[in-house]
Amino acid sequence: LKNKYPPEVLKKRLGFSDVRYVEPPEWDRPFAVISDPLFQEWADFRCHQLASYYEEMGDYIRGLNPEVAVENNPHSGISGRNTVWQEGVDYPRLLRPLDVVWTEEGNEAGVDSDGVLVSKIRTYKMAALLKNRIFTYTGGARNGKLAMAEAMAYNRKTLGMVGGMLAGDQLPPDQRAYVKFYRANFENYTDVESRADVAVLHSFASMAYSNDRPWLSAMLFEQALIQSKTPFEIIFDENLKDLAKYRVLVLPDQECLSDEQLGLIREFVSRGGGLVVTGDSALYNQWRQRRRESGLKDLAGQGRAIYIEKVEPAVPKPPAAAATSQYWKLPLNWEELVSAVRRAAGGSLSVEVKAPLTVTAEVLEQKQKRRLLVHLVNYDAIRNPEVRNIQVSLSIPAGVAVERISLLSPDQEQPGALACAIRNQRAEFVVPVLNTYSLAVLQLK
Repeated sequence: LKNKYPPEVLKKRLGFSDVRYVEPPEWDRPFAVISDPLFQEWADFRCHQLASYYEEMGDYIRGLNPEVAVENNPHSGISGRNTVWQEGVDYPRLLRPLDVVWTEEGNEAGVDSDGVLVSKIRTYKMAALLKNRIFTYTGGARNGKLAMAEAMAYNRKTLGMVGGMLAGDQLPPDQRAYVKFYRANFENYTDVESRADVAVLHSFASMAYSNDRPWLSAMLFEQALIQSKTPFEIIFDENLKDLAKYRVLVLPDQECLSDEQLGLIREFVSRGGGLVVTGDSALYNQWRQRRRESGLKDLAGQGRAIYIEKVEPAVPKPPAAAATSQYWKLPLNWEELVSAVRRAAGGSLSVEVKAPLTVTAEVLEQKQKRRLLVHLVNYDAIRNPEVRNIQVSLSIPAGVAVERISLLSPDQEQPGALACAIRNQRAEFVVPVLNTYSLAVLQLK
């Protein structure tokens, strides 16, 4: 505390400036809201210490051998758990010196008995943004093929843990086929960049200091984007300085935003960016001190700024409980949320995919190879192993033509070529059948 703040700021933060006798706080129950400044500072301190420890180790390891990859296991990923409070894990800080990070969050890919699409998509997106890749158990399980499909679509250059004690020589033939497919087509999984239109903010203070509305709203808004096949990324505080590549910024009950962050958001909107705000976003500053009114109230009705009163959960979450997958059923107003994003974007998105809600799509780009990649995953493949005639419309750069579209899949023996029509600077094509996973490769010229 002494190193972090000058005395006058400590006085404002804690009510006193002499911190020699401050001890770590103790607690005996989960919190819905963390508003005590000492508890907040303790959470931030734990994240700082853990990240600093790994950064020191990473520097030492690479000092011995710069070719070594550095990996750790913070366990939970982006799974609805408040990792800052529970584990002292702030991913943007922790992953900075790392190359690979484990997740053991569960969330095995599939559609559960209540119709909830369960995935690790958020964790994969978080790691990709932070220039990492994910290790997780994929091989040997009943849904191992689907888990590998999910990794191919959303992870970066790894299928995860496909062997070892969980599988070994007992890897089923269909999963072996997926490993062979991935290796044979590895050129399509390297040097890729996201083509996301939408950024969903996870602000540190909002997500660290409340276990309720910010977490549930973020997970449910993201669920609506996942199942509507809306291309998005999860971003963090530092990324607010680089919003130019996005068309829409979503603030799902991001309650705690500093004046500096509000300035960056206003700048984005003033330059033509779309904004979707829900609930209590910007009602507090970065210390969870309440403002008289939302700090973004002045943007209401300006440009493409849209306010939605609430993300309406289909499954109520008890106070202070983690917003884990049993609460991820599509929100009651999911269509309103997706419609708001489209309006904020000014119309059509970079990709439009007509397929069941249990099919997801991820669009990536290989700039050097002049390729666009459309990954399709059928999360309900066990019950519905065949989805037909998926319509895809994808924006392409001005003055660029599509040389060919190749459809690749480990579920089919031979790659196929797809017919393509160009309308209004968009490539339109139909994927005739999707089993579990397919990849459409658009070669541009």
